[in-house]
Amino acid sequence: PYSVVDEMARVLRDGGKMVLSDFSTKGFELIKKIHESEGGTHREGKVGLKQIEEYLCDLGFVAQEYNTDLQKIFIFIRK
Repeated sequence: PYSVVDEMARVLRDGGKMVLSDFSTKGFELIKKIHESEGGTHREGKVGLKQIEEYLCDLGFVAQEYNTDLQKIFIFIRK
């Protein structure tokens, strides 16, 4: 996933914004139930938004975090 983030960061101009979103804990629980009701499973990635946040902040991005009941949203701004 870091190679994807690196490419998004590469094409952003100064002041550009990158928006990343994922499910909250409650959102993952809901998606898990939906997948189970359909006979499937929902796999989570190896890297979460917090790790991506740390990575991008180390590259000089400024992070803004917004949360809802079911999802987490980060806006990363290139300085």
